[in-house]
Amino acid sequence: MIFLGCSGWSYKDWEGNFYPESQQDKLTYYADRFRSVEINSTFYMIPTERMVSSWVQKVRGFQGFRFSVKLPRDLSHDLLLRNGEAAGRFVQSFEASVLDILYKGGLIGAVLLQLPPFFGAKYIENLLTLVSMVDTSKYRYAVEVRNRDLYDNSELANQLSEKSVSIVAIDSPEKPIDGISSGTNWAYVRLHGHNAEQWANPNSQGMDRYLYSYSETELDSIAGRIKDATSRYADLYVYFNNHPQGNAPRNASLLASMLGLPSFNRNRTLSEY
Repeated sequence: MIFLGCSGWSYKDWEGNFYPESQQDKLTYYADRFRSVEINSTFYMIPTERMVSSWVQKVRGFQGFRFSVKLPRDLSHDLLLRNGEAAGRFVQSFEASVLDILYKGGLIGAVLLQLPPFFGAKYIENLLTLVSMVDTSKYRYAVEVRNRDLYDNSELANQLSEKSVSIVAIDSPEKPIDGISSGTNWAYVRLHGHNAEQWANPNSQGMDRYLYSYSETELDSIAGRIKDATSRYADLYVYFNNHPQGNAPRNASLLASMLGLPSFNRNRTLSEY
């Protein structure tokens, strides 16, 4: 199964080019058009139980919809660098307060741990300690590395694979996607775009590094890699993170068409999806 969508759904600059100007319930509108979403807001704050439950209620009618969840940056960009056991306890708490609600609702996809560029080899033991403490039998964990020294670190990939944790396949200016290899029986793909100038600019403002729209030629190449991977993986989670100016939903819609995925339509019954 291919779970295709975007990294987040609530962006002001999607109004008028993806969402109608008057659209209030953005999540329901989004879930009517894509099979999955990567929750980006959890990177910045831990949601309340009430908030998570409201997400569950809004998508309950969309058969097969899945949420993937991005772990907080307080964990990935701070605590994990200092203490692996403390990081593990943090995630255990996050499992209980956030992930379990989605799990009980039958809506959990995967859990993303996005490491910062300064997370290098010297922190690997902390990472391995963390993944040994989380419930990989219940949740699908994926790790995205952004350090040049770790991109092709086969030892790390094998160590994570032994703990049933996937390595994220990414497409970015620094590491264009050249295949999908996860180390588990499912895979996670993140598409950041190719804005090389802003990606490498230390003074880049906020989301400027993700300001990019994939061409049809680029998407056709990505579609080919995904089609090839479907014979090797039970499930693939594919998310566009080039969200500025509504590029992510536009590119995701075109890729869905290239992959022959169903076009969701609110006027159909669930049995027709």
